[in-house]
Amino acid sequence: MPCLQFCPPWTTTRRCAPWPSSPGPPSIPPQAGEDPALLPWLGRPDGYGGLVDARPSLSLPEWLVLALLSQRPMHGFAVAQLTASGGELGRIWQVPEAVIYRAIGRLLDAGLIAPEGTEPGLGPQRTVYAATPRGRQATQIWLRTPVRHVRDIRSHLLLKLALLHRVGEDPAILLRRQREIIESIARAIEARRSQPGTGAELGRTGIGSPADMATAAGRRFSELAGRHLKRVHLELGGNSALVVLDDADLERAASVGAWESFLHQGQICMTTGRHLVHEAVYDDYVAALAAKADHLPVGDPASGQVALGPVIDERQRDKVHALVTATTGAGAKLAAGGTYEGLFYRPSVLADVAPDMPAYANEVFGPVAPVLRFGCADDIAELAARSEYGLSLGILTRDVMRGLDLARRITTGIVHINEQTVDDEANTPFGGTGDSGTGARFGGSANLDAFTETRWITMRGDIAPYPF
Repeated sequence: MPCLQFCPPWTTTRRCAPWPSSPGPPSIPPQAGEDPALLPWLGRPDGYGGLVDARPSLSLPEWLVLALLSQRPMHGFAVAQLTASGGELGRIWQVPEAVIYRAIGRLLDAGLIAPEGTEPGLGPQRTVYAATPRGRQATQIWLRTPVRHVRDIRSHLLLKLALLHRVGEDPAILLRRQREIIESIARAIEARRSQPGTGAELGRTGIGSPADMATAAGRRFSELAGRHLKRVHLELGGNSALVVLDDADLERAASVGAWESFLHQGQICMTTGRHLVHEAVYDDYVAALAAKADHLPVGDPASGQVALGPVIDERQRDKVHALVTATTGAGAKLAAGGTYEGLFYRPSVLADVAPDMPAYANEVFGPVAPVLRFGCADDIAELAARSEYGLSLGILTRDVMRGLDLARRITTGIVHINEQTVDDEANTPFGGTGDSGTGARFGGSANLDAFTETRWITMRGDIAPYPF
């Protein structure tokens, strides 16, 4: 019987509850040449031309223990040392000692490992275990199988590569197969997105950009949730503004502006998509920001030290470039960038921008900084608020109380005074207003409301008396 509690491997009798995370071996018919006894544990060929994990009954710690015992017999304490902090595998993924012993107990129950004797002087952990032939065969297939589920890639794939390297095999073979699987899945998803149906309704709006799709898909999910009276928490689009007042330190302001518009190629929901600069410092700010954009290296991060890498795909690159060219065609001045090579788009600065120009009015989701001029506080409050989005706002000034007064006049979910808009912490509530949010928040203390239900319970020692 699989073990739920901490059952050391030296116990001979188990009276534990069934293993909770395993619904039982999947019902998969054997194929030619397959050992039917291995079917509960192995992946199957998928529809994209390769072997993938089929959500096997074994957990990742159990696969780790089985792989180590397939390489050579070891006692439980030695396995635990390898995965502890500072151990050979612990640098990649640390597993508590109790979890290792629990995994050993489950593998014993499954017949994938067996005791081979004891080593003296190690106390109760002296039992030495080795993988059975069936366990070794399962391990060989699992180690060489690419990962299908995206959320498992980081943990599963890194562990598989480390284990392959440990036995002297070339991990590049698995990496090549994993890349083929990912590319095949991406092609299938792209083909599916171009077809009508429920998936297309939720994920494709006809606008043709991930940024535009975020809010449109959010509206669709909210409609579906409302039909079933369910709450939803959505992370939507944004076109955040950075306000540079006339007393700001321009060198630092330009550094902030470059970072928040060009970081990750501008592909962040909180990216600054609108620079609103006081007319007294406008020209100097544009010149400083353009100089930084021209100085930033763009290219493949794997081939050298670069500041910007590629945008997500050709469609997004073309959308970014179309917004830039449409804005310059409407009368804006291209102060920097505006060119690309492959998926590598140069950081771009647009000057003399008007509020109705495409790159200012829309969420670009690319490395583009449209800079608009304003004259007084009333102008800036109106211009900053003239957007359907309301996610993040940055205000740069030497007078923090002046900045706070301005922040109170502009409705956004997040405000940073003397900071850039791409600023988020795991312990703070996150969310926006307008088309950037539904009024709900998640993150930090807000998670208590987002992911739990409030229930009122009263209790008395006796039944309450009433006059009826």
